[in-house]
Amino acid sequence: MKGSIVAKMLVRLVVLLGCAGSVFADIKLPAVFSDHMIFQADQPILVWGTADPDQEVTVRFAGQEKSAVASESGEWQLALDPMPASSSPRTLRVSNFKFQVSLTNVLIGEVWMASGQSNMDFTFRMLDRLNEAAAQPANSMLRLFNTPHAVSAEVKDDAGGQWELCRPEALSDFSAVAYYFGKRLQADRQVPVGIIVSAWGGTKIETWTPIEGLRKFPELRDGLEQYELMVRDPFAKARLSAQQEAWQHLSYQDPGNRGFLYGYAEPDADPAGWQTVAVPATVEQILGEAKDGAFWFRRTVQIPDEWIGTPLTLQLGVLDDLDQTYVNGIPVGSTGQETTGFWMTPRSYPVPAYAVRDNQL
Repeated sequence: MKGSIVAKMLVRLVVLLGCAGSVFADIKLPAVFSDHMIFQADQPILVWGTADPDQEVTVRFAGQEKSAVASESGEWQLALDPMPASSSPRTLRVSNFKFQVSLTNVLIGEVWMASGQSNMDFTFRMLDRLNEAAAQPANSMLRLFNTPHAVSAEVKDDAGGQWELCRPEALSDFSAVAYYFGKRLQADRQVPVGIIVSAWGGTKIETWTPIEGLRKFPELRDGLEQYELMVRDPFAKARLSAQQEAWQHLSYQDPGNRGFLYGYAEPDADPAGWQTVAVPATVEQILGEAKDGAFWFRRTVQIPDEWIGTPLTLQLGVLDDLDQTYVNGIPVGSTGQETTGFWMTPRSYPVPAYAVRDNQL
């Protein structure tokens, strides 16, 4: 009997908690709505989020007040009237009968998206320019938003991230190109500027395009069929993931550093038969065709006499993809798959003093 009484009490408790959760549900806004955000000037200001079904949500901002009723799925959206650019900090308030979300230091100005591949994705840290980032002045009229890298087979309601004031500590992991664009734009137009970065090195344009647009191109039909099959069938998705993993392993499989055995790294190696090339360049530009494999590059560098016998630092910039680097036949560093984002990581290797034996490297 005691066991049955306890069971009934537990069931009642669960029901009561469930009712409380549905009646007093919080309001949720996407991450793009946060403190320090910027709204686009001279355009209707869209505000959206989720709440309980059929619940009225009210938005108050800069003297405006508008309401919307959440749909059966809990989604709501409304539009505030257009406003001119303003550097006066304001508070955006979103509320229902129970909760209120307040976002502070909201400005109105210009909002731009910076998207693309690695040239837009490169941060000050990736470019080994943290000192340059630290030297930039704080600018409260420039706001930064970083969209995290994430893969999804379906369109997501929220991509994550948050708005930040432009200051040196926020620039370390922000796109360098996007920052300098926003800095110039803000200085030229003298209005608040917000930069949203959504970039990922090596991605193709198809991954950024709505599927309805891709269906207009017959040459993409096979890829779309594979994608839709993967979305519908978890077994097909697992099989495709296994194939990609196997290809990745094969792509970077090292059969052995044969060039080192041939003496390519030695300072007195015979350069006869080596092709002279201008760098930076891609392998495709050098060979005139696309080809994967191991490629050796040599260069003689003249250094001051006073550097002989002292430890140095070799900075090679970004190399795509993997590398093993030698100085006077001595390995000084390498970057491989153990490094996240190895294809866009600047190489900076310490050169020990014993490797610096004369005034040529």
